[in-house]
Amino acid sequence: ILSGAIQDNDRGVIVGRRTFGKGLVQRPFPFPDGSMMRLTVSRYHTPSGRCIQKPYVDGDDEAYQRDMIERYNAGELTSADSIHHFADSLKFHTKRLNRPVYGGGGIMPDRFVAIDTTMYSSYYRDLIAKGVINNFCVNYVDSHRAELKKQFKTDNDYVRGFDVTPEIMDSLIELGKKEGVEFKEDEYKRSKPMLEAIVKGLIGRDIFEQSTYSKVVSRFDPIFTEAMDIINSPERYNSYLTAGEK
Repeated sequence: ILSGAIQDNDRGVIVGRRTFGKGLVQRPFPFPDGSMMRLTVSRYHTPSGRCIQKPYVDGDDEAYQRDMIERYNAGELTSADSIHHFADSLKFHTKRLNRPVYGGGGIMPDRFVAIDTTMYSSYYRDLIAKGVINNFCVNYVDSHRAELKKQFKTDNDYVRGFDVTPEIMDSLIELGKKEGVEFKEDEYKRSKPMLEAIVKGLIGRDIFEQSTYSKVVSRFDPIFTEAMDIINSPERYNSYLTAGEK
């Protein structure tokens, strides 16, 4: 909703990949027994009139739920060229610059960024899925909170000065083994930079605040780095916000 409003009013550049396409308004109706029904009463539209909600067919829940998988299989997450062309009936125009934008489910970005899976591995997936990293960081903070607060007065001090040591990562690996996550050295090496960043970010979030995590981990996010490059380059930024069709 926010992305669509920014885009339609030509107030910024949207970077990334097509959003999920969820834009239904639901109203709760409580019953005397304490249960509740949520009834869809409306749909969200952007300022240009685009419907954010992706289309669905009544009774075909599987197709709706498999939409993101189908996007991946079609290559939409890895190549801008694979994104299908929208019908003219789904074409709208921004409010100020009259740039063409499209409805039909989700918000299409102005600048596409492919998904980055270079550090992804099944070992990384299993550590996340079993909650090993979260549990490890909670336990680590419980044992070191006082010394961390004494050593780092601000989250910027922490971001600059805290290092995830080999001993910390060895302890994470051991906890993973106890939780049934088999250690796979090759996959660990591939995912290690991201794992270290997540560990540092989660520890920092517990000691300071949510934004501390973002300060640590965002440098691995290609969408974030591309957006920073665009916003720090007036020429690039303005190239996306040019007058469209007359």
